[in-house]
Amino acid sequence: MVKAIESPIASPMPTKSPLRNIDPEPMAELVDGIDVVQAADTPIAQAIAAVPGDLKAATGAKVLVLITDSQEIWPNPDLCGKDPAVAIRALVKKGIDARVNIVGLAVTDRKARQNLTRWAHAGNGVFYSANDAGDLVTAVASALRAPFRVLDADGKQVGSGVVGGPGVSLKPGVYHVVVLTDPQVEFDAVVEAGKPLVLNLPASQ
Repeated sequence: MVKAIESPIASPMPTKSPLRNIDPEPMAELVDGIDVVQAADTPIAQAIAAVPGDLKAATGAKVLVLITDSQEIWPNPDLCGKDPAVAIRALVKKGIDARVNIVGLAVTDRKARQNLTRWAHAGNGVFYSANDAGDLVTAVASALRAPFRVLDADGKQVGSGVVGGPGVSLKPGVYHVVVLTDPQVEFDAVVEAGKPLVLNLPASQ
């Protein structure tokens, strides 16, 4: 899996980690070491808009993790001038296969957290909350879990999730599960009524 990290916490521009497989603890240490300028504006939308260019040479599934301490609530005019939700929807419209997961670092305002949750859902992702460095490690690890898709016998997607996350409820039947790791892992699975099914990735994944 290709994992792209954007951390728009300090200004004037977001901090970027090189495009590579990311370990949660070093990434949390990188974020924890950023000198936050509270009076600065955070160009979240601009960072998201740069994703297609950043990932143009990448193959396979991508996970974009946005780590932010922004308490901004959209729609509202601010000095950044662009709504991050619009930038996220643009990724989807362009067919960029990148799940957008968002980690809110010490975001205490309820409406701001709801706002970040909406952004994540718009990018087919999940919002995670982190209040301190320990929470940040856990949240980043969760945000970097490999996504999977469940296809029915006709090849139609009927479910999705992340490895190690909540289970997917399915009717009894035959399914094809595609785990978007690098390399991709696939399973043919039979779901029986009343019998939970657990699929295990190869050890190398």
